Amino acid sequence: MEQKIITVIDGENRIIRAKPGDLLSEVLSDNGITVPAVCAGYGSCRKCSVKLISGKFSGETPDSDGMIRSCKARVLTDAIIGIDFHSGSGLTETKIDAKLRIGADGIAVDIGTTTVAAALLSKDGSTKSASALNPQASFGADVISRIDACSKGSLNKLTSLIRGCIIKLISELTAEKVREIIISGNTTMLHIFCGISPAGMGTFPFTPEFTAPKHFSGEELGLNAESVTVLPCASAFIGSDIIAGIYALKLHKTDKRILFTDLGTNGETVISDRGRLLCASTAAGPALEGAGIECGTGGVSGAINRLSINNGKVSFSTIGGALPSGICSSGLIDAAAELLKSGKLDETGYLDGGILRICRNIFISQQDIRQFQLAKSAVYSGIQMLCKAAGIPLESLDTVYVAGGLGYYANTDNAVKTGLLPENLNISAVGNTSLLGALMCIGSPETVNEMNGIAESCETVSLAGTAEFSELFTENMLF
Repeated sequence: MEQKIITVIDGENRIIRAKPGDLLSEVLSDNGITVPAVCAGYGSCRKCSVKLISGKFSGETPDSDGMIRSCKARVLTDAIIGIDFHSGSGLTETKIDAKLRIGADGIAVDIGTTTVAAALLSKDGSTKSASALNPQASFGADVISRIDACSKGSLNKLTSLIRGCIIKLISELTAEKVREIIISGNTTMLHIFCGISPAGMGTFPFTPEFTAPKHFSGEELGLNAESVTVLPCASAFIGSDIIAGIYALKLHKTDKRILFTDLGTNGETVISDRGRLLCASTAAGPALEGAGIECGTGGVSGAINRLSINNGKVSFSTIGGALPSGICSSGLIDAAAELLKSGKLDETGYLDGGILRICRNIFISQQDIRQFQLAKSAVYSGIQMLCKAAGIPLESLDTVYVAGGLGYYANTDNAVKTGLLPENLNISAVGNTSLLGALMCIGSPETVNEMNGIAESCETVSLAGTAEFSELFTENMLF
């Protein structure tokens, strides 16, 4: 069958080949172009749309702007398309200092649903980091979408994508073979990385194939390292990213009452009651990762991460000071808080006028506000339920640690005002504690063993389906 030539105008002006009938989104993904597919290819989000400059595709008709959904368009003829997908490196920063092992050398990797981060630890104790958006976004914005894709036969493709991404990040950090690679991440991402189906976590009783540490040679996985260690998880929805964070923050050894939350699609939360660890996960949805928002993006260069409204005028800043490419979750939180202050947003979430125009083609819609309400209610309701399970009044917490990209950039006062985080508490943003915990394991197998002990000691609290959680969720939808 004669192949067709697709010319992609994206700054690099690359030429790729495809067979007639191939799905355009898959063709792009197979050629290293990450296609945002928040709706997992059902055609509802339109974030995978490309500009059809010439040629024809079956299954999709250009809209009035000449855009076609790549998840619905199948190759028919030679074509030229223009793409403007948000791209970038995501976040790797942490705000916590930790003692790393001098004399050890290796690479730590945090596989997030949205961002993949890597850091090289040199023998002198210095570090160098790199990151990228997770190319599995072509299969959906959340873990459920990717579990579903694996169940339908795409496991090998997803595994290849994540390993390829890690290989590329490692090549940015060093050309030398390293002694070891330590892998941290949520439980689903770790299964896919290992080439093990996460299908059992897609339906009740949500059973992972493994939670204990796994060890490989670098050769087995195609990675330039002598050995690869995958860190332990506590359950299907409490992954090694949380366990690594617990270790890095010493929550298993504290004599205080501390809440630790990683704000993302799963909203994982931990309470340490003087070392006793209770964990829960709530389905916050993709809004806190910038997905599911009409002009949303992850924490990439150009993402609007700060926003204020003064006398009706919108001011903002972007990550890296680049031209605005979209709005990430910290900017969304600011926008909601500022709209509340101005009276343009009421306690029910009704947005006066239905839209906040920020600049050019970037805006926040009524639907975006609703998506944020769902996310913030899930997170805050989970916090309340976990406190109750621990027998700890919310107001008695000594500290609240907020991890992840959102935890790095978020204005915590605004997060409190919108009802995402509890008020009148000491809140501290700590950044990427998953990557930090993985770094602390390099050259230290005893640390990996200690993390396994932490994972085994975690008491997982199930929130799904309880009447009390449903009541809290409804109540916390209000601002």
